[in-house]
Amino acid sequence: MGDQSILVAYSTVTTGNTTGMGNITALIKSAQGQAYIRDIGIGNQVIRSDKENTVPGMVYLAGDAIVFIPEAVEECMFVRLYLFNGVGLENYFEKVYDNLGMKIYRVAYENFPESVTGEYVHAEDL
Repeated sequence: MGDQSILVAYSTVTTGNTTGMGNITALIKSAQGQAYIRDIGIGNQVIRSDKENTVPGMVYLAGDAIVFIPEAVEECMFVRLYLFNGVGLENYFEKVYDNLGMKIYRVAYENFPESVTGEYVHAEDL
């Protein structure tokens, strides 16, 4: 993010034979100062920060990478399907392929409400 850095801090929590992360916090640092990031995404869940004056948006922990997702696209279909595996959208999309970072979904048009309409646009018409 240019001259900005994102720092993620957490503690490890062990319950029985399972070790996980707890007390997760994300912070964005720039020349102007620092601020907490409002949401942290891990797996199929989002953890909302209860801190005041947070920066809108989400940090998604994706294995050994961290992805910053601006607020404007947090709820877009690509983010929901690719990063969160379509959780909450199971009635409308069925994952048919997931390998090496590529995911393909079948769209269940029959499950969309009658009020949802659309039209096909050919690329050469754009």
